[in-house]
Amino acid sequence: MSYILDALNKSEQERERKQTPGLKSLRGEPSPNRFQLRHFLYLLALLAIFNSIGVFIYFGNSSQPETGIAPQAISPSADSLVPANAAAVDTPMTSSSLTAAQPARFPAPVTTGKTGDINDLPAHVIRRLPEIQITTHIFASDTDLRMVNINGVSRREGDLVTNSLLLVEITEDGVVMNFEGYAYAMNILEDWQNNP
Repeated sequence: MSYILDALNKSEQERERKQTPGLKSLRGEPSPNRFQLRHFLYLLALLAIFNSIGVFIYFGNSSQPETGIAPQAISPSADSLVPANAAAVDTPMTSSSLTAAQPARFPAPVTTGKTGDINDLPAHVIRRLPEIQITTHIFASDTDLRMVNINGVSRREGDLVTNSLLLVEITEDGVVMNFEGYAYAMNILEDWQNNP
């Protein structure tokens, strides 16, 4: 009888081996690694999008120059005071008066003479000069492409470095600065560090 049982078991095993696979056996369940990989790729794409947006926001506004111009208080003189009972005169606004009323991007520097070397300035002016360090100097024939890095901040022609120090011009050799009405040139190779 055991011979018969052994023969039946063998025939059933052969039948199972020869049986064609069903639909469930072909499809199978998704492997957990593939499922996690898909989520990882979605997360990676989302991070790349957010990173691109962040870079655009951070560097996108760098094409607009920093003005750095602080308003200065102006005390009225006795000649400019108008009595309170003076009649107001209405003048019509025209397009030419609107353009004239807009402030200029660069304040006009007041100079007491020609542009000289920094060492030609009076001693009392040299003592009050703010400390500056120029680390980058880019000169181009197009004024919009010129740039210097002063004290870690990128500056362009006409920008205020401090309240009283104006970057007038970026030259091929250096920069022209204006400090309280005194214009002076700094050679970038010799005077790159101004320590009064």
